[in-house]
Parts: sequence; C-alpha cells; structure tokens
Amino acid sequence: MSPGEDANVVVFDPRERWRASRDTLQSRATNTPYDGRELRGRVRALVAKGELVVSEGALT
Repeated sequence: MSPGEDANVVVFDPRERWRASRDTLQSRATNTPYDGRELRGRVRALVAKGELVVSEGALT
C-alpha cells in the first residue's frame, strides 16, 4: 500500500450472537449450510476502496 491509496477497513464484533437465515444473509445463493444456526461474531462496518459498504451490519 502506498500513501494516498484507499484503505479497506473491517469493524468486527466477535461477541455478537445472531441466527442466520436465507433472508438475513447477503448472498445470491438460494441455500446455505448456516440456515437456522446461531452464529457468533458479525461485521459491523466495512470500508472498501474508500467507500462505506456495510454500516451497522447492513449493506449500504
């Protein structure tokens, strides 16, 4: 990385627990092995190429 380049930053909460479902996952796939499972840890924010992509756990 060089000075002046855009940064990629992830803010991850390792303590958050949540239940995965096809409706809440951000995927084009119609099935997932995580459907109905309780998971631990969640991305709270994501900045990619200088743009806010995820805020408060939701795509922007």
